[in-house]
Amino acid sequence: MTAGMPPDWSAIEHDYRQGKLTVSRICEKHEISRSAFAKARNRYGWPGRYAKKTVQRAPLIERLFGVLEKQIKNMETRTMDASNADREVALLGTLSRTLEKLVELDVKHSASSPTQKRPKSEMMALREKISARISQLEKS
Repeated sequence: MTAGMPPDWSAIEHDYRQGKLTVSRICEKHEISRSAFAKARNRYGWPGRYAKKTVQRAPLIERLFGVLEKQIKNMETRTMDASNADREVALLGTLSRTLEKLVELDVKHSASSPTQKRPKSEMMALREKISARISQLEKS
């Protein structure tokens, strides 16, 4: 940038979003101060480089429940010998514990968050459904 010329914010944004250069290096390259860069980043709404990514628990819970349901159906339809049965039951136990932990995390997160995405009653219904399916399998 030459004296008196305004910074080329689109080029600066491009360098920033590419992520190859540090912010200090971008400032040096475009001859701007870090505070000018920070103000522009806020003004233009550029995202932070290290923005925390949020985990979408609801789709993960639904997928894991689907895997658990599929595993139970497979166990119901197949004839298993003793060695396979032990492995299948161990897998089922691991899946159900993982699902239970995800549900607990989701309930805790929903309780602490002002906007609750998934009603607690839906989580309880999910738990009851899993429990009923496991009970059915045990009776078989």
